Amino acid sequence: MNTYLLVLEITPMDVGNVYKALPLHCTLIHWFWLDLDPASLTARLESLLKDTPSISLKSGKEAVFTGKTKHGDIPVTVNTVELTADLKSLHFRICEMLDALGVRYGAPQYVKNGYSPHVTHQKGQKFLQGTTHQSTALYLIQADAPEYGNDRYICSKIELND
Repeated sequence: MNTYLLVLEITPMDVGNVYKALPLHCTLIHWFWLDLDPASLTARLESLLKDTPSISLKSGKEAVFTGKTKHGDIPVTVNTVELTADLKSLHFRICEMLDALGVRYGAPQYVKNGYSPHVTHQKGQKFLQGTTHQSTALYLIQADAPEYGNDRYICSKIELND
């Protein structure tokens, strides 16, 4: 089983890079497990998203979520992102594809009807309330035991249409 995360680009990332903490991004699909290699999953995502337009992300209020570490739960400061019809549709389309592939969601309460798009504050960087960003790419990210702060490997970047 491989552990993956799907995010929408705010700060560009390079495929093949490894990050302890990811640059600013909007979580699209929270951590999930799938018995499919990164290249095969990328090919399926590219096929599914081939005519998908870029996504407008509008930052909302600051909030505190709960993150998990080896030492227990910690507060994680985020800015919510407006759940537009386009963003919701993209999330549900990908979930439908993952479901058909036998996905296991790491936190099922955060997907589908529980999807709460957000941008986590990273090293002093924030996606300030009222900020709008046109996201033109989606990243497939892999990590072992991601809830414990392991390195995040950028598997692929899928361009969305402008």
